[in-house]
Amino acid sequence: MSIEVLTDGAIDAEVLPPDFEPHLKALDSSKGTAIFPAPVVEGMLAECLIECKLALDTVCDVRVAKKNRTKMIHSCYKIFYLYVHNAKERLEPYSEASLNIKHRLCRKILREMETRLAENDVTTIKRHTNKKAIKFAKDATEFLSAMHVALREDSERNERFDAQEGFCGEG
Repeated sequence: MSIEVLTDGAIDAEVLPPDFEPHLKALDSSKGTAIFPAPVVEGMLAECLIECKLALDTVCDVRVAKKNRTKMIHSCYKIFYLYVHNAKERLEPYSEASLNIKHRLCRKILREMETRLAENDVTTIKRHTNKKAIKFAKDATEFLSAMHVALREDSERNERFDAQEGFCGEG
């Protein structure tokens, strides 16, 4: 489906014909799940990174009133959890050998971030200055930094490993 937002706020959508076949198809796996080529995996990881960054940006927006900041943190947390969990789940069917090094490191970062999110549920906080909110913000920025370095094309191999080890705390 193609969606376009028109100037007056209306939405124009175009549904593709039923015989439409994308040029990138999933490869069959023995588990019955979809295995996609590296460019598709890269796009999915980039989407996760972008959406999480945008969610965090809304919390930091100076135009958001302090009284609404807690709601924004709750929403940001939910968006982070959704995208991190979905990206991690999509990478689970792949063996270590079938992923390139960038995607392997990203999977480790995603697993760590999902664990951190589960341990620090900020949906119950009442104030935006709560320690849980501050820890979430710290985890979120560290996650975005590590994912950015791991995915960036011009990162050196050792930079990628350092970013993953720095975030996950493992060698």
